Amino acid sequence: MERKMTRLRINGARAIGARPNSPILFKVPAIGNGILKYHAHGLPDGLKINVESGVITGSIGERGEYNFDVHVSDNLGMTTREMLIIIGDNICLTPFMGWNSWYCQNELISEKDLRRVTEVMVEKNLINHGWSYINMDDCWQAIRVGHEPIQGNERFDCMAGLCDFIHSKGLKAGIYSTPWISTYAGFNGGSIDDDHTSRMLPEIDRHQINQAYGRWPGLEAQQVDRVGKHWLFDIDAQQWAEWGFDFVKVDWLPNDIPTTKHIWNDINIIGRDMIISLSNEAPIANAEGLTPYCNSLRTTSDIVATWKSISRNFALQEPWLKYIKPGYWIDPDMLLIGNIAVPNNKNKVFKPSPLSKDEQISQMSLWCLLSAPLLISCDVESLDDFTISLLSNDDAIDINQDYPANPPVRIIENNGIESWFKELHNDHFAVGIFNLSDEIQEYVFSPSAYLIDNKNPIINVWGSSTHAPDENINVNIPPHGVALFKTVGKIQ
Repeated sequence: MERKMTRLRINGARAIGARPNSPILFKVPAIGNGILKYHAHGLPDGLKINVESGVITGSIGERGEYNFDVHVSDNLGMTTREMLIIIGDNICLTPFMGWNSWYCQNELISEKDLRRVTEVMVEKNLINHGWSYINMDDCWQAIRVGHEPIQGNERFDCMAGLCDFIHSKGLKAGIYSTPWISTYAGFNGGSIDDDHTSRMLPEIDRHQINQAYGRWPGLEAQQVDRVGKHWLFDIDAQQWAEWGFDFVKVDWLPNDIPTTKHIWNDINIIGRDMIISLSNEAPIANAEGLTPYCNSLRTTSDIVATWKSISRNFALQEPWLKYIKPGYWIDPDMLLIGNIAVPNNKNKVFKPSPLSKDEQISQMSLWCLLSAPLLISCDVESLDDFTISLLSNDDAIDINQDYPANPPVRIIENNGIESWFKELHNDHFAVGIFNLSDEIQEYVFSPSAYLIDNKNPIINVWGSSTHAPDENINVNIPPHGVALFKTVGKIQ
């Protein structure tokens, strides 16, 4: 059988943000044929690239913008991409992509799980499509001792060793906290009261020994769903930095401005760049005040694997669109694709997402057009061909990772059809035609309606067709499905 050749290409983000003297770790995602080799021309002083792995490491002390070229070669040739590093106050210049434990291991998350997920992200080549964060959600915490930083519970042997392992694979590590006394799952949070231990459940009534306060929504009875008298988030943040974490999800309701500013200040004095991802259901009234003090902001309550939960985001995200910009992203929660489980459980069994294939493609497409963070929360060991095809569609991911990010424009049409138009860099564009109805819809996509004098070919991102710039494209869009198009330039 003739082996199918893979077109050599560089994927993922074109822009990297870091603060002066902060450690930089960036894996150049690339696919090709055989063994790949990585080189860089004009790489700024202080950085180096690993020829075998394509991982860029080091730091830069001087503020400014630095352009350089990355060259990747395989058995058949070489391709090049121009990259940009901006050293300043902004990090997270493109939406983060990675894995989160909440809809997977959940209350049983462990160091062993995180190490295995890290290995599989490399083994299944997701790292070469831009998937780069390994994030533990709630349920990692031991009970705090006095006013000392929270440590990992009995399922974690060495947090610093875990971060080192994740970094050694070219990936980044994420952790979870809250400014409240208790997390949503009943573990210790970032503050305490003088009598907080008296509010803990008797050990016999706990789901596990460190789950001291029960589960949401039962936290109100113990009065632990609030910020305590003694703020300890700062010492926890310093501990995360010493361990080597690159990301923190901070979870409470509502995301108020004074608390968010306090968290931002704590994170930004620890000497390590750390993405701050706020959760959950932030009030739109707080948007102006919150955006300077986080890198992403959850605009919804927890997502559910139903079309109703996915489709509400078409209207729900529209008021937030004007806040999209490099360094700050609106977050409609995780991608519910692959084999997942039920939150607030000790999960060992994972079942296929209840979403249809068309619904999963629609979710991925909308999230890409929104420049939303892309976090999967599935069992990566059991990824099937369909799920891998979603996670490795580099043309869809290019829409998500485009820099600088332009907010999409929503256009409501007839018969449950919505089109979402997004300008991309270099005068390119993407358009998603969504069918929110329960019936198949015929649609004629006319590129001239979105961009006059387009000279670039147009591809069907989830199909295999390429079209002339002035061609009207007839599509049949399945119920809850999407036709996603983008212009393309020269082949890399």
